[in-house]
Amino acid sequence: MLENLIPIIRSKNIREIALKYKLYPDRRKEKSKKFIQGSGLEIGALNKPLPVNEEVDVKYVDLFTKYENEKMYPEIYPREFVKTDYVGDGFLLSSINDASQDFVIANHIFEHSPNPILALKNWSRVLKKDGIVFIVVPRVDRCFDNGRSITSYKHMANDYWAYKKGSKEEILNRNKRHLMEWKCFSEQNMLKEQSREYKKPSLSEIKKFVKNYEGEVVDIHFHTFNHHSIKGIFDNIICNFDKTLKIEETTKRLLEVIIVLKKVS
Repeated sequence: MLENLIPIIRSKNIREIALKYKLYPDRRKEKSKKFIQGSGLEIGALNKPLPVNEEVDVKYVDLFTKYENEKMYPEIYPREFVKTDYVGDGFLLSSINDASQDFVIANHIFEHSPNPILALKNWSRVLKKDGIVFIVVPRVDRCFDNGRSITSYKHMANDYWAYKKGSKEEILNRNKRHLMEWKCFSEQNMLKEQSREYKKPSLSEIKKFVKNYEGEVVDIHFHTFNHHSIKGIFDNIICNFDKTLKIEETTKRLLEVIIVLKKVS
């Protein structure tokens, strides 16, 4: 039944529709109650923080203050935004001490990082023993990324080593390829849903835009996943980059995948 509903509601915020009409349970909330305890961080929550138990203490990390986010997203009611407790890069967590947090929450954040392995290493760095990394990623075939190729572990590892070497030209070229995919698929899918009058840009216009990109920060999905690929990616990252983590649980949902990692040492 759910599969048949997808084409009908694709142009809407189907997660919210599905929850409103109880088409599927809110697994995020269920998993939060099971795994999130103590005090920790949520990255990039904006107006949709993860529901947590009353006794849990969450501090919010964002590149911008609450006031700045309100100005950037005028379509969202201001009171819905969380207060930013730490203004900074959630992929680096530079101002957060090592082994200081019980959890790190990153819902629909991992795919935005140009260097996701480094992001995960930093999230792991700030965790206490037995701490939790709670990650949600969108399924490529169930969001505006539909049509893009699925990111492999090897691709992500090559991204990591390019940044590690500080190879600016290689990083720029890799990110231009990400940007090209975004402009050809994700952005067009998103804008077509928002307006029937949307005019698709020509390939030459897209190539010109990408050619002029010089490495500035862009808010795009650099990487894409499905429910088959994501577990293998985390298995490989843990094996090759951070053996202090283990996969506690993965949950496939209608639109996304929940991955819970535990700090074991």
